[in-house]
Amino acid sequence: MKEHISDIRSGDVVIVDGDIEGKVMFCKPNNSYSDEFTSTEWPIDQYQGIMIKQNNGGLIFFPISLIENGQVQVMRVRP
Repeated sequence: MKEHISDIRSGDVVIVDGDIEGKVMFCKPNNSYSDEFTSTEWPIDQYQGIMIKQNNGGLIFFPISLIENGQVQVMRVRP
């Protein structure tokens, strides 16, 4: 089930577009940040969206605009 972006929090495990799994490092729309990704290091004027960290350490940023218009599907696997 597709999640509303406001329901996603840092620390949640999500699957994006059915095959990209990772842990949310920050979710800018609700100002939820992990300890390793602080709001001062990821300024709002440059990062409007969510950042996930894959199991292999890779980081992927998904802009809020792509999530809101349905181009990117985000499903929370577990909080």
